[in-house]
Amino acid sequence: MATSKRSTRSLPKQIRGESLEKTELTDVSLAGSRFVDVTLARVSVTDADASASRWENIKADGVTLSDASVKKATLENVTFAGSSIDDCDLSATKITNVTLKGARLRDVDLRGVTIEDANIEGLTIDGVRIDRLLEASRTADQRGRARKK
Repeated sequence: MATSKRSTRSLPKQIRGESLEKTELTDVSLAGSRFVDVTLARVSVTDADASASRWENIKADGVTLSDASVKKATLENVTFAGSSIDDCDLSATKITNVTLKGARLRDVDLRGVTIEDANIEGLTIDGVRIDRLLEASRTADQRGRARKK
């Protein structure tokens, strides 16, 4: 994440039941903020600090999130369908029941990430269909076990 020499403007620490649809947030601090039942559809968030924030029941379809820190945040029941996430720090972030259908993640660090109980149909990394790769691996494992019996 790029460091800005400008002073960062802080927003309210809790936003509940609001629509910020089509809002542009640039060089703002959302650190420690809590968003509950908020619509962020088609919002642009650039050069922002949302570390240790909490996002619950959020509709964030078509969001552009770039050059932002969302580390140590909690995202629960959030949809990022059709969104773009580019050069964002999501380290130590807890992500539960989040939809990224049709989203584009670019310049992301996925080291040590664990994905459980996920629908990965169509998941593509650098042109490789991960869902097909995983299915082929599972099929080969099953054939190997069947031969050993």
